[in-house]
Order: sequence, then C-alpha cells, then structure tokens
Amino acid sequence: MSHQPFRSSMHAANGLVIAGVSLFILMFIPMNLLFMDTTPAGGDTASHTSTLIYLKNHLLPQGRISGWYTGNLGGFPLLQNYFFLPFLVMSVLSYVMPLSTAFKVVSVFGIFGLPPAVFFFFRKMKQPWPVPQTATILTLPYLFMEGQSIWGGNIASSLSGTFCYAAGLCFSLVFLGFLYEHFTEKSHLGTCAVILALTGFSHGYALLFCGFGSLFFLLTKSRFKTRLKDLIFIHGTAIALMAFWLYPLIRYLPWTTPFGFAWNFQGVRGFLDQVFPAMVRPFVLLTFSGFSAWIVRRACLRHATSKAIQNQNINDSNHCAILFTAFLALTALGLYAGGSQLKLVDIRFLPFFQLFAVVGGAFAFPRSKTGHRTVYVFLVFFMSVVMLWVEGHETYIRNWSIHNNKGFENMPLWHDYDALMKKLKGTANDPRIVYENSPVYNHAGTLRAMESLPFFSSRSTLEGVYIQASILSPAIYAIQAEISRHPSMPLVEYTYPGFDLSRAAEHLRMFNVSQLILTDPESRQAARQHPDFSKDFSAGPFEVFTVKNNSGKYVEPLKYKPRLISGPDFRKPFYAWMQSGETDMFLVYDRHPGLREKERFVNAPASVRKALPAAEHRVESEFLDQAIHIRNAKPGHPLLVKVSYHPGWQVTGADRIYPVSPGFMLIYPEKTDIRLSFEPTTLEHIAVWISFSAFFILCSASLYRWYEAHRRQHD
Repeated sequence: MSHQPFRSSMHAANGLVIAGVSLFILMFIPMNLLFMDTTPAGGDTASHTSTLIYLKNHLLPQGRISGWYTGNLGGFPLLQNYFFLPFLVMSVLSYVMPLSTAFKVVSVFGIFGLPPAVFFFFRKMKQPWPVPQTATILTLPYLFMEGQSIWGGNIASSLSGTFCYAAGLCFSLVFLGFLYEHFTEKSHLGTCAVILALTGFSHGYALLFCGFGSLFFLLTKSRFKTRLKDLIFIHGTAIALMAFWLYPLIRYLPWTTPFGFAWNFQGVRGFLDQVFPAMVRPFVLLTFSGFSAWIVRRACLRHATSKAIQNQNINDSNHCAILFTAFLALTALGLYAGGSQLKLVDIRFLPFFQLFAVVGGAFAFPRSKTGHRTVYVFLVFFMSVVMLWVEGHETYIRNWSIHNNKGFENMPLWHDYDALMKKLKGTANDPRIVYENSPVYNHAGTLRAMESLPFFSSRSTLEGVYIQASILSPAIYAIQAEISRHPSMPLVEYTYPGFDLSRAAEHLRMFNVSQLILTDPESRQAARQHPDFSKDFSAGPFEVFTVKNNSGKYVEPLKYKPRLISGPDFRKPFYAWMQSGETDMFLVYDRHPGLREKERFVNAPASVRKALPAAEHRVESEFLDQAIHIRNAKPGHPLLVKVSYHPGWQVTGADRIYPVSPGFMLIYPEKTDIRLSFEPTTLEHIAVWISFSAFFILCSASLYRWYEAHRRQHD
C-alpha cells in the first residue's frame, strides 16, 4: 500500500494547524491597521522608528550597519549594541511598501513565526503525530499570556517593543532543531552555523541561550570528541560570520552603561503568578504531568524482567527528545538564576523557560504513526478548546495591537503633538530639547513619545531607548529626575536627585539644552516662577520653556584646567561629580596617565582650581554625517565637546580624545581646524574580512557538495 495518500493528508493537516493558529492570531492583529501607513506607537516600539530611518537613509548607502547617531543619549553608535537584522529586513521591504508598513510587518514576525518555529523544532526531533501539531497549538496560550509584557517572547512583549527578541526566539528554535537533527543524522553542519549567526543578529539573549543549550550534546561519553569538534565548528563559524558586528560590540562594552539587575518577585506566589499566569497554568500542569508520567514509566522499564521489552522502550526516539526539551527548560531557568551575577538582565531568560514549560505538554499525548481519522478529530477538538480558552482569558492584547498599529497620527493628542514638533523643527546642529517624564505622553502614543523628537522634529534630545549604548545615560536620567515630579529612574545602581530646577538649569546648559518641555501643572508653575526659565509657547498640555543663558554651542573652550582621575573605573567619579555641582571644573579620565597628561591636568583636590587664559576666540562646530567639524580653535586651549565619549571617535588636528565628566569628549587642539570622525578601525576592517571569508567558504562548500551530488546522480 502506498504511503502517498497518508503523507498528503498529513501535510494538509500540518498546514491547517499552522494556518488555523495564524488566523486566530490575526483576529487580534487587524490586517487593515497593520498595513496602514502610520507611524507605529506603543511602548518602546515608537522609539525604534528613528533607528530604521537612520539605517536606511544614512548607514546602508555608506555600506554600514552601525554608525554614530546624534539624536538621543548625547550621541551613541546606533546598532552597535543592538540587533540589526529585523531593521535590515524592514529596510529591504520598504522598497515594495511604505517604510512604516514595513516596520509594522517585521515587528510581528516573531509573533506569527513562533508557531511554525515550534512545529519545526519538534519535527526535527522526529516526533510522531500529534506531538508537533499539539505543540504548535500550545504556542497560543504562551503568545497570549498576560503575566508579563516586557520580558520578551509573547505578544504583549512584542507590542511593547521587544520584537527583536521574538525574532531571536524563532531563530533559536530553528537552530536547535537543526542541531538535534545534525547529531542524529550527521547533516546541516554549515546550516547550523548560519542559523546561529542569524539568531545572534536578532537578539543576544537568544544567542546565549543557544550556546548553553547546545551543551546537551556533550552530556554523553558516546562520540564525545566528535560532538565537541562539531560544536566548536558550528559556534566558531557562527562567530566568524558575526565578527564584523560582534567584535565592535565586545570591544566597546567597557564604554557602555551596564544594565543588569535582578527582577524582584513578591515571594513564591508572585513568581508563580507572573511566570505562570492563568492563561498557561493548565498547559504547564499538562507538561509537568506528562514529564512525571514519563519519568515513572522509565523507572518501571528499568525494572522490567524482559530485556527485549526494556531495550525496545529505552531506545525509543522520544527519550532523547524529551530529555533535550527538559534540558533546555532547565538551562533557561539556570541562566535566569545566574544572569544578574553576569551583569545581564536575568529576566530575559525566563521566556525560554515559559515556552518549553507550555509546549512541552505535547509530549503528554499518545503517539500515532498511522494518521488515523481519530487523530484529525482530536487535533480539531484540541485546537478549538485551546482557542476558546485563550479567547476567554485575553483582556488587553487586541486593544493594545489596535493602539500600536493605528499609529501616532490617530492618537488623541496627535494635533497638539504634531503642532509641537512643527514648532520645534530644526536640525541636529540646533541645541537639544529635554522633557520631563510624564504619563500625559501616553495620549500621544506612548510614554516614550518624546524620544521620537529626532524623527518628528529633526532636533536632538537626551533620553533614548538604547540606554546601555551611551556612557552619558546615568547623567541624562539624573537630569530627568531634576525636572520631573515622577522620574523613571531606570538605572537601579544609581541614586537619583529630587526635583530641583536650579540644579537642572546648570546641567541643561552644560548639555546645550535650549528648551524644556513640561506637562505637570506643578512643574509648569515652578518653571514660570524660576529665573532660569522663560515660557516660550504651549500646545495643548505641552508647555515649552527656554533655558536662559544657554550658549547654544556643542563645543566650548574650558575656563579651568580639568582635574585628572585614573584607576579602573570612571563611572562612579563622573556621576559623583555630576551631583556635586562642579559644573565648571571638569574631571578628565586616563587610566594610565603619562607626563603629558600630568602637565595638562590638575592632579589635586577639587578645591584647587587653575584658571585657563580667557578664550577670546569664538569656536564654531558643525555635525556632519559620522563627523564633527570644529573651526577657529585656539591651539593648546582645551575644548569640551558636548557629545558622548566613545573610543570609536578619531581626531585630526589634535593628538587624542579624552573622556571627561559627565561622559563628554575633551581635545587639545594642535590646529585651528579639527575634524572628529567616527570610522571603523583597522581591527574592525579585519573583522569584516573574517565575516566575508567565512560566508564565502560556506557558500563555496555548499556549491561543491551540490555539484558532487549532481554529478553522482548522472554517473
């Protein structure tokens, strides 16, 4: 009897399961809004729009993936510390659809991609009916769970802006599926490396999870050396493919702001409520009951008297697949437990644990190799039950999706927000604009609506979504605390000041901020009465104040010799200086100062001040693409550049660039014209060639294997 009818019906059923799950998700993500040409709103999502614009219009035409962006955080290397692959796909899609539509379409890739990725993972583990199909259906309660909305993986997290994480989760499942098949059938070695690289380009936590998860295949004495060799090849090749992006990421980590913290659950009950919300609890119980039954069954088989029966069952292909899935769940839990010790956001690993704790329930169902009609009936019944369960427990996903995809242009405060942006219109060379933290911005589209100032007004601001990318972040959020009644205080390692417009005025001028946006009635009243601020204009709830006596300059001569500090750390001294009020005598950092530095700088307590000659020259500066041009400098007189320090900056017309408090750049001119440029170093160029060579070798090897296989068929 031919197996063709069975295979055809099986493929049809697989397609119907994936299609049914996808159509159910579409009920909550309206297609008409998804393809509407509006600027995405909601959570962190809106703040990523500027990233896409800058990548497509500025970086890609130069053949670059990352580069310097002046719009947020005092300037930072865009996409050097974040994950570029989703944005690159958006840029490509924007040639066939509006840019905003391309953004929205790719932002939901991880949502729609998770069910087929889970199906692929279980199929690669050679799981019979109905395990892959039921696992695919079980992605629905995982996607729609509402216990967390920022950890990653589920729909709520993707809507809040972690769509790169969702994409990385999908790629990680594909990688682990290929890896499992490789170690059971000896295939896909190069494919594993490529998929692992794509995982890393999508999200770093997915990459770390894959790295630790792959250690499962070393937990055996059988073929240990061969497996170790294969894993070294896979991970080594993936690292080579990622070298052009991975090397700068690792090289410049000391010049970022650490953002590791331990998530605080309110006891065991709080942990269970958030990790296993009501949406997923029945299916988690199904998983644990299935695993418990399997363990009991294994224990009973070990005591079986018939060796034939024992061997037949112990060698069951499900054995390794179940162990692998359990290992991955425990790996995620272990990474969560130790993440904060490694200065990582520990909570980012829990979504992997949640996923396997939910879809692992598929192992609890009896296997079938016949494709009997009862299996099809069961799948329809099970999918219906799960969908009804999800529909009955969903409370806000649909509304949040509508909110995000309607976009800024359809928000209640759009007309006021749009009027504000038009009034503030300018260029990156204009002084910065700063705003208080306020829930009012939610009515404009998101609490972080003002982070999109560079997109809507072409002006620069201070706050930004990529907090870790700039060493100025602690100082920036200290300023936010000084001008806000309800500051966000995201960096838990720092102590923040209280509301204080007098100190804020000094710091705003130091950061070349000319305008302050306030919405809180008490804050607005305080600014109206303060001598350092004057009301400029208002638009709805937004009131704009001018910061008096701001120079409007991004580059200024210093009045006093900077004070030299050295040692292993600059962050704490820089932040302490920020809080001390020494805004005219700066700290300059050099870990290993030489004689030149000891002559240039004061190596004495803060009370010792050495005034520099009065600067009679008027220094001019201009932001260019990946460069800063400074004119009319006086050789030998130090210049403060009010841009975030980064070792990637190179200078001509001065000998070097120093990091100076609170995280700016300092130069000693040797010429009147100076140019700072953010260009790849020699080692970064070498990393590019390593990636290109690895890709070329993989492609050549694939073509050679295809040619050999084709030749053998015709011999």
